[in-house]
Amino acid sequence: MSSLTDLVRHAAVFQPGDPPRSGVVAFLDPDGESTMTVAEQNGGKVRTQQVAATVVPVNEAVAALARARTGPGVHPATRFWGAVALVALQLVTRGRVLPGVTVGEHDSWRAGPLDAADVQRVRDLADAMPATARAVPLANPAPQDDGIRLPDAEPLVRAFLDAVADTMPRSPGAVRATGTAAYAAMKPVKVPHLRGWAEEVSAGLDAGVRLSLRLEADHLGGNSAGGLAAEFRAVVQVHSLADPSLVVDAAALWQGGGHNGRHSGGQGGGQG
Repeated sequence: MSSLTDLVRHAAVFQPGDPPRSGVVAFLDPDGESTMTVAEQNGGKVRTQQVAATVVPVNEAVAALARARTGPGVHPATRFWGAVALVALQLVTRGRVLPGVTVGEHDSWRAGPLDAADVQRVRDLADAMPATARAVPLANPAPQDDGIRLPDAEPLVRAFLDAVADTMPRSPGAVRATGTAAYAAMKPVKVPHLRGWAEEVSAGLDAGVRLSLRLEADHLGGNSAGGLAAEFRAVVQVHSLADPSLVVDAAALWQGGGHNGRHSGGQGGGQG
């Protein structure tokens, strides 16, 4: 098996798993010991073919990817995943991890909560993803896709962030400190009974919104001698993290009027 230093010269693709930490990075290395199906454009048509690959677990690949993003001779697809790895490590360093229970009922950590800047970074990364970085076609494409469909870029980026978040908090020391393998060991643990707990913990931290204050003033033309004095009030606003420009007054949202949200523009207002 080639060293990770050598592998970064080849295209890298990410394959998510359940739980997220079981995801792998596959380097399309001609000397690889595994094979995988990838989609390539040939003569104006997209075709699939079997290629050799070296498969590396996410927890072993992430540091090498982050270092490789600025190295010489690195394949563009691998350089891209290096940029995503750096963002993932930064999120973990900031403590942006939340507990969860996967579809397969395994214990997992995921990246979150994401603020508006984080969401934009994810979108920018997704927009910059080379086709070679997501060249593994979906196993069950829709009929209209002529049998070949590549994974969507943004969900794939988020899946990689979750894979790194699910890896970093786990170690033998974490198992000793917590006294349990769940959420501490690399080995998957079935925890269907903890789904409610995980959702409750995440609910307050991952609401997908942020708050700001809009200052409003009445009687600005008045004066203390002959008119009414200006009165100021602060209106609490709720912003969507998915679309930071979408804003609604909190009072309207609590009263069921959230559908009247507007996009913020040139209106004045202070944010807090």
